[in-house]
Amino acid sequence: MLSLIQQLFDRLRASTSATQRWLGTIQKVRENKRKASTPAGQDTDQEATTLQRCLHDQSVFIKWYIRFLKHELRPTSPYQRHITALKTLTILIKSGLDPTVSREHYSKSAQGEVKYILDRPVLYSTEDSGQQLPLLDKHNLIHQVVSCLERLWLSVKDVLCDDAPEGHVPDDFDEEDEITTKDISSYCWRAVKEASLVARAIVIHIPPRDVFMDSTNQTPYLDRLGRLAFTQLAELRHRGAFSTAAQTFAVCCVRCEATKDPLFRTLLDEWYKLLAKTTRASSPSMVRMYRTLAETANDHSVKFAAQEGLVCLVPGSDARLVFPEGVQLSTASYFEATSSSPSIVEGSLKLQGLFFDSELRQSGEWTPRLVEKLSLLVRTLCVAVKDEKPFDTRYAAVKSLNGFQHTWQLKSSHHHLMPPLLDLYLVVYDALNDDDDEIRETAAKSATRILASETKGSNSRDVVPLVASQKLLAFLTTSYRSSPKFCTYAVSRLTAGNVTADARIQHVDTVLVQAKKEDTALFAEEKRNLYIDEVREARIWSRVLKELSVKALPKPLVAKFAQWVSQGIATLTEAAQAEVDGALGWTSKPEVFALGMRVVYGADVLLDWTLRSKKVPVRGSELRRALREFADVGSGAGLHEMWLDQAEKTLALSVVRRLRIVYSVVSTVMEKVV
Repeated sequence: MLSLIQQLFDRLRASTSATQRWLGTIQKVRENKRKASTPAGQDTDQEATTLQRCLHDQSVFIKWYIRFLKHELRPTSPYQRHITALKTLTILIKSGLDPTVSREHYSKSAQGEVKYILDRPVLYSTEDSGQQLPLLDKHNLIHQVVSCLERLWLSVKDVLCDDAPEGHVPDDFDEEDEITTKDISSYCWRAVKEASLVARAIVIHIPPRDVFMDSTNQTPYLDRLGRLAFTQLAELRHRGAFSTAAQTFAVCCVRCEATKDPLFRTLLDEWYKLLAKTTRASSPSMVRMYRTLAETANDHSVKFAAQEGLVCLVPGSDARLVFPEGVQLSTASYFEATSSSPSIVEGSLKLQGLFFDSELRQSGEWTPRLVEKLSLLVRTLCVAVKDEKPFDTRYAAVKSLNGFQHTWQLKSSHHHLMPPLLDLYLVVYDALNDDDDEIRETAAKSATRILASETKGSNSRDVVPLVASQKLLAFLTTSYRSSPKFCTYAVSRLTAGNVTADARIQHVDTVLVQAKKEDTALFAEEKRNLYIDEVREARIWSRVLKELSVKALPKPLVAKFAQWVSQGIATLTEAAQAEVDGALGWTSKPEVFALGMRVVYGADVLLDWTLRSKKVPVRGSELRRALREFADVGSGAGLHEMWLDQAEKTLALSVVRRLRIVYSVVSTVMEKVV
């Protein structure tokens, strides 16, 4: 895809250059004719206008594409979108089509790749440069680095060299509730890994004779680093740290072998002798094992227990033989039942949709019993497609959805009276946003059947899951435009469950405190679903809410939703006043960013509802004033640019909608007067 984008920009650059040259030629012709007092002609003016329009369209496209790529870099986007947008921005900047980049940055030297500092000769002067003066005090610098590596190893040695490193904490360590033994082990392992990378860089990039000799005691630094890596190999009990230290020791050995200096070649012999000595030495764990075995063998109670067990196995009429065999049979049957249970559940789940559709086809109409049966099946499918469930369970659920065929065709005159069918549609929508592509593609087939039943079979070709989810949501918005149940579900999806059907509300200030809480874990816990984007979902459901009828707005829910949005804007404004943000500030955290976008999208929905319904307890002017204050304060505090852009866009759209209503009223009055 990146190659195709590169070709697109190459063609745009070529066409832009040709168009500008052509336009310059036309302008010169017009100037010459003007000097000669000759009319330029209508064709020339029209051609120049066409070329200027083409250049304008290309400029508008580039600006739109840059805004699109910036939006793809939002914190909640997955890694694939981030890396693709960054690479595309790099191609766009180097193409010279972006008018915001100065021409002086297009030089060949400015387009060079950034290299690590150790890849460049900044620590010493090369021999062929003719300068013998060192740039830095290399001996002191390398001595400090190696000493830091040795002290770091002494700091983490007690944790990583224990037989059970994840359950060991040094005695002098201050215990904290938020830090577990697993966190301590992870930090120690990361320290060893980073230290090994630094040692590896020193060994690879710095000449051995020039830097590896200590000016104080003439000890080669290569020997110190090699012995440090060997000590780590001999004492580490952490698998990840062991593999990292092994790579460092291997680099040291290769460096000694490649060096022609006999001083460094002798290091290999010394390390080999050290390896043989360490291997022959008795390890404490082996000594403990043999001592335990010897003590067990000398224990008389063990001998009597063994004899008693052998007596039980002697053939005879004694019933003691029955019990061991019975226990074994019971254990075998238990493991067989527990191991086969998941497959039975998943297999039955795949067939439930097909059986229900067959029963509905034979009945020919919706009966109360079938409606109740569908309700139970939908509840099962709702639980089965959750992200927490394993792949086999989720895949069985979408295969069950593929069994519905006659169900979609018989729904035309009954779907307004059947809430379970709406829930079934929403299950299909959730499956279209699953983390696994195989599940999404299977769910897209069900969505295609739903859309084909609505269009009487026309245009029933399968589409990609992303397009299928968009079309399915458009179908639901049209079919359930007046459904309070669908409106309640949309509000819940927009607010991420903070406003629900039972009038339960979780205020933004509480959610913001939880979202801003720093995570002390060294490794971030990966989300179960990396495909779904919370901000994109909030934008989609805000558009759905603006398309719903006024009849679909339950008054209690609207009141709770308005309260949530109003308090959310006030909370974000206070947070911006209390804490200045930045490029990597608190708004760049995905949870905080998604929360702020939900609040702004919610304000957009409320401003639309205030013009169409009187159920909203908040006046549109008050909401616009609060949103205006949030945008001004956020601009001064350096809040996330996407927050501010969306707030400005919401305010502009609200004013435009208001002006349209005023224009419509004035036009109606003028028509009556005339």
